[in-house]
Amino acid sequence: MGSKLSALTSLRFFGALLVFVSHLNFLRQSDSLVVSDFYSGYLYEGYIGVTFFFVLSGFILAYANHGRVFSYSEYLFSRLARIYPLHLLTLLLSIPVLVAVGGGSSSVSKYVSALLLNVSLFQALIAKASVYFSFNAPSWSLSVEFFFYLLFPFLISFSTRVLVSVVVFVVLLKVVLALLVGGALEHFLFYIFPPLRLADFLVGILLFRLYVGGPVYTFRQASFCQALSLFVLVAFFSLGQYIPQSHRFDIYYLLPMACLVFSFAHQQGVLAQAISSRLLVLLGEASFAFYLVHQLVIIVGQEVRLRLNSDHAVLTDAGFAVVYFSISLALSIFLFKYYETPARMKMISLWRRRREGGATV
Repeated sequence: MGSKLSALTSLRFFGALLVFVSHLNFLRQSDSLVVSDFYSGYLYEGYIGVTFFFVLSGFILAYANHGRVFSYSEYLFSRLARIYPLHLLTLLLSIPVLVAVGGGSSSVSKYVSALLLNVSLFQALIAKASVYFSFNAPSWSLSVEFFFYLLFPFLISFSTRVLVSVVVFVVLLKVVLALLVGGALEHFLFYIFPPLRLADFLVGILLFRLYVGGPVYTFRQASFCQALSLFVLVAFFSLGQYIPQSHRFDIYYLLPMACLVFSFAHQQGVLAQAISSRLLVLLGEASFAFYLVHQLVIIVGQEVRLRLNSDHAVLTDAGFAVVYFSISLALSIFLFKYYETPARMKMISLWRRRREGGATV
């Protein structure tokens, strides 16, 4: 399709920012009870950014491949070229980081096993935090994305009724399971396990079908929908304390995230236009790198703080949070421009040359 969804690109940055603040765990130890409570009650909830990314992924893949005829191998390679170079780099960087802070498994066999699962992007299928959060922890979501990528060409061949039925089934299954399981297994099933995150991705595909098959919104209609979607998100966020954690991991925020993606896909709205500046679009484009590097930056920073015997005064914690954000942002822009994009283009170029060479033999 022709138009560029700049507002959705910019929103990726805000989604990554939500995840970043959720990982500022050191705020729990703040000398200020207000700060520690604010982190536990609000900032920690930033993990909801992952739900946004999964919904957006379904929408964007359906958008980018609408009306296209492609081979499965070519499609899958293009998706791997999108995520794998940066995943492999941050995976390798995480090894010396974890060695320096004394992290990782003490068993060589478990270490190698977790490493191979991370390399192959299958870590999210294992119900152990020591596996799905091993090495560069945020990459667990890439394992889920890879699961979506594998299924996408088949999913788009199904009717809307079938996809809606699968979404309803997954949501109801998670509601039932929430009554039966708890603890670490609850976290794995409702937040990590790829098949149970499928509803997010399918909602994104369904939103695209609604978007492409629906009427063209006027400026006023699009603006109203965007303002309403933000209101819905804030309302859900405010009421989240009354919702069980098992539901807040995913399905509770599915509706507001769906509203956000659908409304901001209409580029003509006032809020969509407001966040479509060149700077915010750049930050959105670099958000994948930001997502993958920020926790490594926080881990290294906290190790430095430990060795400096830093206190947990409010201004000290705030200062370090700003430093971690700034370093992560600078790194992400650098990696996006000088590593992620060139590596993706190089992989695609090599693939095409190999295909063309094979065709002439």
